[in-house]
Order: sequence, then C-alpha cells, then structure tokens
Amino acid sequence: MAEAHRVLREGGVYLWSAPTNLALEKTQVRATLNEDGSITHLLAPEYHGDPMREEGILCYQTFGWDALEAMSAAGFKDSFILGELNTSERCIFNIYAVGIKRHR
Repeated sequence: MAEAHRVLREGGVYLWSAPTNLALEKTQVRATLNEDGSITHLLAPEYHGDPMREEGILCYQTFGWDALEAMSAAGFKDSFILGELNTSERCIFNIYAVGIKRHR
C-alpha cells in the first residue's frame, strides 16, 4: 500500500480488491510463504477463482477492517470500503478498498 501511495499523483485514487471479510476486525493470515518457496498453512487452504488457473489461487490472507488502518499508515488521508449488497442472497460481495491521495 505504501508503494501505491508513493507512485500516485496528488489526488490519485487507489482501488483494490482482495479477499475481505467484514466480520473480521483484524486481517486473518491464512498461509505464509517460506524462504525455500514452500507454503505453511495456518488455516485450511482456501482457493479463489482465477481465470489463469482452473484450481484457483491460494488465499494467503483475508482482510478485515484493519485494512483501513493500513491504508492510513501508508499515507492515504481518506480511505473507505465499498461493496455491493445482494439482497436476495443477504450478503455483500465485490468488496473494494479505496484510498485517495490528497493534495499537500
């Protein structure tokens, strides 16, 4: 996030989508990558859709509300989370975090 903030011009917007669970206060680390390239699973493996891989892609972490704190720490003055409400399924999907780099 700090690198995104660094390369954005003043007034630029950083929009990203990542696995997010709005019921989590803190980001949940699901797996880590070791120096030798092996993976340590801290929770049951969870795979998300990936158009390049039929089996999907491993989810290393699920972001919680602390993603906003991380964006603030990276320098974003305004940040918020957007999502689409699906009333028939009673869920929120397509969750995005947005950070805005303000003019100095």
